[in-house]
Amino acid sequence: MPGALDVIALQDFKTMNQAPSKRTAGPSPIRPLPGSWSVFRDRTVRQSWRIWIGSFRLALVALLPASAERISWGSLPGQDHVTSLGQPLNAGFQFELGGFAEGFVPTAQNTADWSRHWIPVQRTRFNPDTRWFTALVGVPTQNPPLASGDPVYVWGFSGTESAGEWTLFRSERWVWPKSNPANPIPLQWFAKDAAQIVLGSIRVTEGQLRLTTASVTGSLPPITTWTQWLAESIEHGGRTTTSEDPIDFVLGRDPSMARAAAPTRWLQPSLQTRSGQEFLEIRVPRRRDRPVRWRIEVSDDCHSWRPASMDCEVVDDGPEAFVVRQTAPTSVPSCPRFLRVIPEPVR
Repeated sequence: MPGALDVIALQDFKTMNQAPSKRTAGPSPIRPLPGSWSVFRDRTVRQSWRIWIGSFRLALVALLPASAERISWGSLPGQDHVTSLGQPLNAGFQFELGGFAEGFVPTAQNTADWSRHWIPVQRTRFNPDTRWFTALVGVPTQNPPLASGDPVYVWGFSGTESAGEWTLFRSERWVWPKSNPANPIPLQWFAKDAAQIVLGSIRVTEGQLRLTTASVTGSLPPITTWTQWLAESIEHGGRTTTSEDPIDFVLGRDPSMARAAAPTRWLQPSLQTRSGQEFLEIRVPRRRDRPVRWRIEVSDDCHSWRPASMDCEVVDDGPEAFVVRQTAPTSVPSCPRFLRVIPEPVR
């Protein structure tokens, strides 16, 4: 039995194929059909409309978001992945699947705003040995990170806010799917299929991909959370149990290298002279893509510590460092003798 769309189309053509003497003026009323394609005297017209209706239904399906349980994304092994200077990508490069908040359209001119609008889904590291990046992510049935039909991008990045190497790309087919646990076949999203290159470049010649990142300055990369950094530490065998973990995190150290890193003086204390008076100051190297809260404390004996409150002020909270200075000069007897800054990762 034809569907509603079929009924209308068939009824119209039934009227069109009636003899001229039996046609009526104005639109044809929709009446129940005899239930047979034999209402058409012209088999060619009948078949062409059947094909048109079938194509129309396929077009509607193509416009709807796909449904899947998982998404396989990344690049293929043995491909060329290089920086803007032509250097091969190293293990410091990461690629993240995600999307942007509704209404925001990323361009090469608004990179400084990307991080603020970015909605992460999954992150993976580039493997310089196999020369690829790949990951498999599930599509949750509840609380999905993106709405069904939202555009999905791959953001590749390395470096710092001051100097980084980035790429951002997607395919028109990459839209967040509906969750379908009954579909075990993952969607396949690979760099070679990307047609919308927002930043960097992707070229495919005779099946060989060449992905090139672009130099970016003054733009914050995707946020790395404390939980995410710890997970990477465990994955790469980094240090995860000592009190120095927050220091490695805030300094932006690679978790895969944290265990082997030699102890360094991460706090940079100094005496700053202003109007002939000396003030104790501490500069803490940091990365703003590693969110932390700063606990500032002072002490008179280096044993009993208290919140700095009015004893200190923040003089710089820039992309490279967090700087705090005592408000009273060291010559004042009541000025605390010791000052410390403790980073507390936002959990």
